This record gives sequence, C-alpha cells and structure tokens, in this order.
Amino acid sequence: MELRSIYEIKSIDIKEQAIHTIIAFNKDHAVFGGHFPGNPIVPGVVQIQVLKDLLENALGKMVFLNHSKTIKFLNVINPIETVEVIFEIDFEFQQGNDLSVKCIVKTESQVYMKFSGTALLKEKE
Repeated sequence: MELRSIYEIKSIDIKEQAIHTIIAFNKDHAVFGGHFPGNPIVPGVVQIQVLKDLLENALGKMVFLNHSKTIKFLNVINPIETVEVIFEIDFEFQQGNDLSVKCIVKTESQVYMKFSGTALLKEKE
C-alpha cells in the first residue's frame, strides 16, 4: 500500500546498497487532520510505510518488513514546520530473498527515526 498522496519524492539517489531520498510530506493530507488537530505529526507507521515504499521502488520487488531489531522514534515530524526530511537507507542482500535494512530519517539538524531490521523480498506479480 503506497502512501504517495501523503508525500512527494524531491530527490532520490540509488547506489548499489544504499538509497538517499529527500521527501516532503503533504501538510494538507487528511491524516494530519486527525493526527493531531492543530498540531499535526507524521505517524510512525507512515514513516515505516515510506521506508517500505522506497525500498520497493528502488529494488523493483515487493518488500515485507518481517523483523525489526530496533525502531526508535526520537523526535516528531511536524509537516508544517519540517518541510523536507531525508531517508538514508542502507541494505544488504542476505541468503535467499532476505534483506538486512537500516534507515535513518533526519534533517541536517535533527534525527527523527532509526530503524534496523530485516525484510523478505518477493517478485511483483
């Protein structure tokens, strides 16, 4: 399930085992009306979904995040105050269809989320 209407990719740089992406959240998206009225924040589950979307787009495969070793939400992202964030994703292919994933969501001055875990890759149908 892509959440493309909630964010826009401003730039993307895909290397052999890394993705560096700058995205902007759509501050007018309906999710922010309820999360939270007058003080919108990007839900953690949305940040994880964006990570998954970016991996799928870069790898051309379906990605199932099946294990999280670490998920730390260190600061909230207010889409009005923080116009753009950086997703720095490092990944490594393991045995079979397994993928090791690390991600940091940040700006130049603030870290918002750290993720470390594994994913299962599957061919798109």
